[in-house]
Amino acid sequence: MRCVWSSWAILAVAGALAGCGGGGGGGSASGGSGGTAATPVPATYLRTGPPDYAAEAARDYGLAAIGATTAQAANKNGAGITVGVIDTGIDLSHPDFAGAISSSSTNILTGSYADTQGIGTHGTMVAGIIGARKDGYDVVGVAPQSTLLAIRSDTPGSCPAACSFDDSNLASAVNYAVAHGAKIINLSLGGASISSDFQTALANATGHGVIVVAAAGNTGGTQPINPALSLAGATGNGIGLAVGAVDQNNQIAWFSNQAGATASHFLVAPGVNITSDALGGGVVTGSGTSFAAPMVSGAAAAVWGASPFLTAQQVVDLLLSTATSLGSSSVYGRGLVNLPGALQPVGGLSVQTGGTVNQGGAPLQGTQLTAGAAFGDALALRAAPKLAHAVTFDAYGRPFLTDLSGHVQGTPLPLRAASDWLHVSGATTTTRIGPASLTLTSPPPPPPDAIHSVPGQPAAGQPSFALATDLGGGTRVAVTRGLGLGLLTGLAASTPEAAGPGITGDAIGSPYLDLAGGGMALATGRDLGAGLHITLGLSQDGGPLSVPADPGQVPQPHRGAMLAETTRRGQDGSVLGMQVGRLSEQGGPLASAGSGAFTFGRGADTLFLGLFGSYPWSARTTLFGRWGWGSTGASSFGDGLLQADSAIRTQSYALGASTRDALIAEDRLTFTLSQPLRVTAGSAALTVPTGRTMDGTVLADTCRIGLTPSGTETDWELGWTTRPGPGELTLGAGLMLAPGQVAGAGPGVEAGVKYRISW
Repeated sequence: MRCVWSSWAILAVAGALAGCGGGGGGGSASGGSGGTAATPVPATYLRTGPPDYAAEAARDYGLAAIGATTAQAANKNGAGITVGVIDTGIDLSHPDFAGAISSSSTNILTGSYADTQGIGTHGTMVAGIIGARKDGYDVVGVAPQSTLLAIRSDTPGSCPAACSFDDSNLASAVNYAVAHGAKIINLSLGGASISSDFQTALANATGHGVIVVAAAGNTGGTQPINPALSLAGATGNGIGLAVGAVDQNNQIAWFSNQAGATASHFLVAPGVNITSDALGGGVVTGSGTSFAAPMVSGAAAAVWGASPFLTAQQVVDLLLSTATSLGSSSVYGRGLVNLPGALQPVGGLSVQTGGTVNQGGAPLQGTQLTAGAAFGDALALRAAPKLAHAVTFDAYGRPFLTDLSGHVQGTPLPLRAASDWLHVSGATTTTRIGPASLTLTSPPPPPPDAIHSVPGQPAAGQPSFALATDLGGGTRVAVTRGLGLGLLTGLAASTPEAAGPGITGDAIGSPYLDLAGGGMALATGRDLGAGLHITLGLSQDGGPLSVPADPGQVPQPHRGAMLAETTRRGQDGSVLGMQVGRLSEQGGPLASAGSGAFTFGRGADTLFLGLFGSYPWSARTTLFGRWGWGSTGASSFGDGLLQADSAIRTQSYALGASTRDALIAEDRLTFTLSQPLRVTAGSAALTVPTGRTMDGTVLADTCRIGLTPSGTETDWELGWTTRPGPGELTLGAGLMLAPGQVAGAGPGVEAGVKYRISW
């Protein structure tokens, strides 16, 4: 027989625990040959007065040092985790262990629960550091809701003077702990060597996914003693941990063994002047790596209890990877155990869109949804509150409550429209050669990013042009770049006096063609006689024909439109037209943009219908108007958290009048009343992840939300243009009611003056 000493000191035990006097090799316990020199003091009894939880937590500074108080405030208390405490027994009647001790606790030599009652305070102190209950008295453990499987294993007659343990009994104790559901085993004992049967038992335990934590020893050596030394190597199967002690200043304790070659699986924890439960009641203070090891065991229980689906390897990885570095790895190993760090997200958070935590995740940082202006405040109003209570998952599949409401936003339009109206458009040159005309606009100075990052606007730095020619026989062909198909169709083509974007936006143009962008556009038209004209057109933006001029510029999403238009012009100069077309968007429906968990994995197709017309009310005044309606397919939202479950209906209109020579000769005064494109019907299914099961199935709530905004924006605009000298002076003013399609929003007012010189 050889003996393995449990090393500890009560304020601290005087003299050295120098080893066993007989039998094979002997050794010093994980406190080993040395302790702090002082005389033991009587236990202090603190169960008087009302419960004081703050004082209870403050009695052991080690709790705050490793962040256990923070973890407990978040209710991470080790619930559901059984910790095997192989030691000198436990005080079965100590009030701090009420409801904490497993009924399977035993004396490994007698097989009796009653014989688990400790002799000497060591085992009771170790158990208290792990799992003393939070009751407002004495002390509280690191994992106060864990279950303590106390296995008394000391050699009969050796305690309390110099407790010793036989390796064969320790092997039996380890096997017993594994068989009775221990997830973690704490060994606050040790010696110079380790027997083969004890080592086999430890390897069997770790091989079955049981974390084994052992004190590094109190000999002040550069390597841990056994079993810590063996557990940090092959015997531990990657889930064995050796633990050294630090003082209140996070300096390695003078008696503590250091990490040495076990640095990869070595942690430190407070082990100097640690206060815990005493045999017979009350509390007592002691020093040694024996009291650092249960700090780590309790931390492992808290991490595992918070996420019981984790594997033992994952729990150990979390403790090791989040430890606070204190200096040389040969001394401190991975560092001071950091319980809040181990409980926080590790490896980045992801938003799950699939059925399991390992399927369909998207990085939280890259998850964003910007709804097109037609949706107004619908998503922010209806989706954001539900997303406020979502969960995301870290690299270990652990769920964390995450407010995703800020990842959904609308598109503010009014200010952007005024900025575009005032923006310098560059120099324009028009050349006519026979039946052909060419208009070329040079690139303007780059505007602020917030202006031209919106679908429907030409990319900065690219020249725009319009080329039109008559082919004879009433056929005309036109090509544009950067101007869009809207310039070649609708009121812009049939009623030029109404054309030109106003200060609140392009009210008279088709909003669906605006959404198709300003890439390349081609239109061909033919007069059919009797004032009837037919036009076919198509456009593409963001594809191979729209490569950014700047290689560093992000390409626009691919979008385009196809259009068939019929126009009839009366003998009185009136115009009546109809458009039928399809808008195709790859970036998202109706100029929406999504990424991450809101990615639009499928293209959005919108079929639209438009009616437009103008009427010469008098020789100087022309009335005009247009109306548009569209239907976007239900599949447009893709496979992310938001999926449309019905077609999305949209509508817009504009009415106006334009008068020339209104105030002075050759001026023009234009009034327009319009409603920007607005969703009038449609809904979507919003899936919000709320948790997970033990097997990794993602739990989620799915609800149906309406996509119609709360308000209906109407824009009133007045513009006046005259040509003094070599240029053109334009004054514009606009009033927006319920701007952004938000009910109750204050009115928006915009006004501007611009002067353009021609030569």
